[in-house]
Amino acid sequence: MCLQMRYKLAALLQHTHYYQEEEEEEDREHTLFSSGFRTAGVFIMRVYLVAFTLCLSAVFAAPTLDKQLDDHWEQWKNWHSKKYHEKEEGWRRMVWEKNLRKIELHNLEHSMGTHTYRLGMNQFGDMTHEEFRQVMNGYKHQKERRFRGSLFMEPNFLEVPNKLDWREKGYVTPVKDQLE
Repeated sequence: MCLQMRYKLAALLQHTHYYQEEEEEEDREHTLFSSGFRTAGVFIMRVYLVAFTLCLSAVFAAPTLDKQLDDHWEQWKNWHSKKYHEKEEGWRRMVWEKNLRKIELHNLEHSMGTHTYRLGMNQFGDMTHEEFRQVMNGYKHQKERRFRGSLFMEPNFLEVPNKLDWREKGYVTPVKDQLE
């Protein structure tokens, strides 16, 4: 569609140039003031035409939201209790769609054997990578840690089983979200 608009604009510019040449031939008989006034008018028209072209290209270059994902977006927002200000929602939706495309591409590559794991959409799907790093990677490693506990010494006469499943004893819990 953008290519068609460019062809139309090129044809319009050629037509304008042709029309300007005809006018210049007719105006050669007029005074210098009249000729200068018409040239200024053509110049202004060209400036408006260039401005219009730039605006039109900006509109077509702006990212658009996929209307087929409207229901999916609403379900995701409801599932994760996401609410946005109306000015922020468009941006969050664009980030979410970009992340969804990344996930779908990765999972397609997984099905072709490129990756050994699959990805899925979670509550962080509306965040950019940088935002996620700022929110979730808050751990600060302390190099100079002083140990205050006592030294562990292994008992001499302890019989340890060869195999032990801590899940059967109830010591292993499901994975939890660390923000809770």
